[in-house]
Amino acid sequence: MNDLSKAGLSFSDILKKNVKNGNDTLFWMDAWCKGEPLKDQLPELYQLEKRKRCKISQRVLADGFLWEWKSSPATDEQIHSLQLLYESIGEHRPSSDPDYWSCPLSGDGSFLVEVIRLKLDNTEPATNEVIIPWIHEIPIKVNSFIWRANMGRIPSYIALKRRGVGIPNASCPQCQLEEEDAEHILIRCPVASNVWEPIFKWCDIPKPQFQTIGELIEFVKTWGRCRKRRNNLICIIFGAMWILWKTRCEGVFKVKRTSHFQIIDSVKSVVFTWIRHRRVNCCLS
Repeated sequence: MNDLSKAGLSFSDILKKNVKNGNDTLFWMDAWCKGEPLKDQLPELYQLEKRKRCKISQRVLADGFLWEWKSSPATDEQIHSLQLLYESIGEHRPSSDPDYWSCPLSGDGSFLVEVIRLKLDNTEPATNEVIIPWIHEIPIKVNSFIWRANMGRIPSYIALKRRGVGIPNASCPQCQLEEEDAEHILIRCPVASNVWEPIFKWCDIPKPQFQTIGELIEFVKTWGRCRKRRNNLICIIFGAMWILWKTRCEGVFKVKRTSHFQIIDSVKSVVFTWIRHRRVNCCLS
């Protein structure tokens, strides 16, 4: 929902309840009138309602309205709210057709994920927001990992402590130099530092200066003019971060020590496998 709010969208912009016979729509709680639940528009009347989960068909009849108040509206505020209620729903006439949902963003009212995705993609991102490049060669689980790592949401010791998990010592299990978060595991840890220099040397690219995952992603997704070579580099960098994470987990759960030479060999192997099996007319040059 955060992504939707950034795009200037609300739930009612995506899905709209179209009321017909009123049998499947709550009178007070559903946002069927003016895009907001009546209980929020008219709280004074909602407090007087006996059956707060009543349906529209139980309140709006073909020949008028049927109310069930705890006590009749009496104060000036309640009477004024009742007048507003009549003005809001006065034109609604029940029909024999069932209520249904529609998507205002699509031309025919049908809900399509593609429509929402296009709306989000066309939204101008915040200046500090990093857009993750999603390319076919990289498995979805790896792309998802990079996306979560960039937001600091992989289960590092610091992230687990924030979620209330009892971690007695949050120091990095690989170097013990500082507390372990996503940036440390993939960027600052000496294990990672010993991997990035040879990786960029293998790619024949001068190692850029980066302090965060976001800075590294921004570099690789704008590097060079050839799209295929850029995608190769993205595969290699994402593959390196994926192997660094797997190495960390094997060290924690299997007490396995892995040298940076082994990590680099694993990166080359996994990236070659991705491109070899997931790209048509594969080329690593």
